[in-house]
Amino acid sequence: MSHRGPEGAEADVVRRAMAGDRHAFAALIERYQKPLVNFAYRYLGQREDAEDVAQDAFVKAYLSLSELRDAQAFGAYLFRIALNLARKRAARRPAPAAVAPDPAPSTEANVLAAAEHERVARAVAGLPEEYRLPVSLHVRDGLSFAEIGDLIGASEGACRMRYHRARQMLRERLEPTERVETA
Repeated sequence: MSHRGPEGAEADVVRRAMAGDRHAFAALIERYQKPLVNFAYRYLGQREDAEDVAQDAFVKAYLSLSELRDAQAFGAYLFRIALNLARKRAARRPAPAAVAPDPAPSTEANVLAAAEHERVARAVAGLPEEYRLPVSLHVRDGLSFAEIGDLIGASEGACRMRYHRARQMLRERLEPTERVETA
């Protein structure tokens, strides 16, 4: 009796979906809906756009299941579709306005933490996409560099290099600035 791990079980569901089993594809939607919307939201910054991208990605994946060569690669395939759709959507819209800080934070520590979080988020958002994606996917989504490579179409080594270069860029951007006191 062979034991199928989670990857094997998912590959079986993908194969059934490829054979036309709509219930199998519905199971894939259930599994990937939340992670895909979250991924698109981090890329686009707007929930409605993220939900639209996720829905479009599922439709496109369903219609092109026959192009999928490896059932175990469905997740990477789906996220690659979503990434391409998110890129197109982002290119069609104007740049988002700056987010105003909460006007009534509860404590000084909360104010400082929120300001630092905003500073880091702005620094990450200011990175070129080729560096921003590996950081976001590795830190926020917990993807390995091999998984990131599958998703963005780059080698694992290239993803590691981009991640480390991005960290270096962030260190430079986030160095404390010297304050000049005026009397």
